[in-house]
Amino acid sequence: MAMDGQFACIALSSKYVVVNTESGYAQELFPYDSNTTTPLVKRITKEEFLLGSSNALGMFVTTAGISERPPLQWGENVISVAYSHPYIIVLSLEYLTVYSILDQQLKQRLTFQEGTCLDNFDGKMYVASTDVICGFLPVPWEKQVQALLNDKKVTEALELAKYSNKAGLSKEQFRNVYQKIQQQAGFIEFSLLHFEEAKELFLEGQLDVRELISLFPDLLPASSSFIRRNPPLHDIGNVSEMCSF
Repeated sequence: MAMDGQFACIALSSKYVVVNTESGYAQELFPYDSNTTTPLVKRITKEEFLLGSSNALGMFVTTAGISERPPLQWGENVISVAYSHPYIIVLSLEYLTVYSILDQQLKQRLTFQEGTCLDNFDGKMYVASTDVICGFLPVPWEKQVQALLNDKKVTEALELAKYSNKAGLSKEQFRNVYQKIQQQAGFIEFSLLHFEEAKELFLEGQLDVRELISLFPDLLPASSSFIRRNPPLHDIGNVSEMCSF
């Protein structure tokens, strides 16, 4: 069972229901086979839960009884589930598997045998086996974003940056960080010859146009004292080198 405000999501013997504790109304969600499926209920966001279902799937369901996200294909023998935005961590008999709530894709898998319990306690993730308790040490979201950009995963990097925890950053500070990420992403799209996508990111990120002009040999006036940003936004020498590959 898991609670979200006045709503309680409950696994009964053969089905899941959401109960409005104020009105007493019970909304049936979907059935499951208790012989083959371990019932799991985890609150994810406001009025949304993640439930264990048949066919080795994790189903997202709202308190209205509808699903607004594709399911997680998390495999067999799931023991426990925890959530730390934007990641869902799944404990099975042999593995700890990390999925993104943004695209429902597998991001990382670690061997962890004899696991018994996994949960998020006040923002800190712990997992236990029969003889040890381990804590997760998350990589800061900024480093995760840079790793994605290094792999040219632009869409994923932008989504992670947009929806990650901004603790400690003011609105203005985050805007500056996010615009730099947009500029970096724009140059990645530019290097891939995706010019429309690059243009949109440059405009949204308020790129100093001289950063782009400087890629074209001799296009900046001789009197210009412009120096590219440091650390650099990209590794492009100039457009001639970029287009020679």
